[in-house]
Amino acid sequence: PCLSPGRDYAMANLSVNLYTVNEPWLYSILWCAGVQSVTSDSSHVLRKVPFPIWLMPPDEYHLIWITSDLISFIVIVGVFIFQK
Repeated sequence: PCLSPGRDYAMANLSVNLYTVNEPWLYSILWCAGVQSVTSDSSHVLRKVPFPIWLMPPDEYHLIWITSDLISFIVIVGVFIFQK
């Protein structure tokens, strides 16, 4: 399995600081990705985020995208068949 770059860096005892993270949704994504440190112009906003806003398991995310791709493909094929 692939490790995120943040974990690879942590294993090598390196730290990464991301600049500038000002939105709670971006902060949440980076938090879930394992980022160790962020710099923000809106620390008063990010301080109010006690946990990630929304987290979807990777398997569920992939299932949603694969399903929507299949439905889109069926619709496009259906339109081409209907036009003939």
